[in-house]
Amino acid sequence: MSSEQAAPVPGAAISLAPDDAVMKEILREGKGPLPTPLSTVSVHYVGTLLNGTKFDSSRDRGTQFTFKLGAQQVIKGWDVGVASMHVGELARFTIKPDYAYGDAAQASIPANSTLVFEVELFSFETLPETPAQKLQFGLDHKQSGNELVKQGAFAEALGHYKKAIDTRAQHRDLVVQLRLNMALCHLKVGQPASAVEMCTKVGPPPPPAAAPTNPATSRPVCLRTLARPQVLEGEPNNAKALYRRACAHHAVQDFDLARRDLVAAAKLAPADRAIREEYAKVQQDQSAAERKARSAYSGLFSRITLTDDIPAPTHSEGPHECGCGHDHHHEEHEEHEEQCGCGHDHHHEEHHHEEHHHEEHEEHEEHCGCGHDHEEHHHEEGHTH
Repeated sequence: MSSEQAAPVPGAAISLAPDDAVMKEILREGKGPLPTPLSTVSVHYVGTLLNGTKFDSSRDRGTQFTFKLGAQQVIKGWDVGVASMHVGELARFTIKPDYAYGDAAQASIPANSTLVFEVELFSFETLPETPAQKLQFGLDHKQSGNELVKQGAFAEALGHYKKAIDTRAQHRDLVVQLRLNMALCHLKVGQPASAVEMCTKVGPPPPPAAAPTNPATSRPVCLRTLARPQVLEGEPNNAKALYRRACAHHAVQDFDLARRDLVAAAKLAPADRAIREEYAKVQQDQSAAERKARSAYSGLFSRITLTDDIPAPTHSEGPHECGCGHDHHHEEHEEHEEQCGCGHDHHHEEHHHEEHHHEEHEEHEEHCGCGHDHEEHHHEEGHTH
């Protein structure tokens, strides 16, 4: 039998408010203590009008509804009713308008409507008050987060670590562990900037003011996140924080910053194999990025030739005008072009080849600018501009 079909416990409905403004009928009993004011409770519910018309349901959405009890986040009848429930309990509440929406209509809820809610309480969490309670609260959530990390549920683990970190005022050592764990989770879910922030808050000193250059992009590395002041004191030499921050830098190809943190971490923990392996990976990836950048520029220049901006000459039968003021026969032009290689048409017998070659060589150097000695290597094979 589903929770919505559970048989009612024998007994009349009970009143929880003056004038029976909130009536409760227990459909299934729960167990354990009652939630305290300001506890965060998680429930499923189905809301209907007195005529049975359903207007809302968390079950239909498939997601539990969470709110802070007694914080006026829900209608007054809910704060009163859920405060009377035990974990696992299923109850039906009939709530009059004064404890619901009053004379204000809400979407499909008419004004001055009495509402019926079937509510199941799944859990509640009471915030700690004393130092001992805060420590236990943090340890419990840290343990829950660690179990989720073992399962590979890094996003869910982050939620537990964030709750546990509220104990930072009394338990600094615990918070350091939590921040390092959060940094690991941020790395695993692809959030390197957040990982850097967590590690920096643990205590490693902020980077120098001068921004190094990312060789993969040739752009200055943004140090806005790293330059934030330390949140915690007393942990400036935390090798694990330096290592994980280096991993975050590596993830975004900030190789210089990654190597700097790894060198500092290696000095603090010279026997740590993971630090040295990460350093080798950074060097390897940085070299690969630099080779890729050089290759990209090399490919760009290899496509630029002398004739890129010069239209090819058009050969035709009969006299050919090359633009130099001379008319040359096409066959003699080809013979001269084979000897000269400058691309112009010249009559071989009417022009002294060495003098013409010197003039065209100067013109060629002006266009090329490659720095080669064209007098000695004008016909050299394989020369690329």
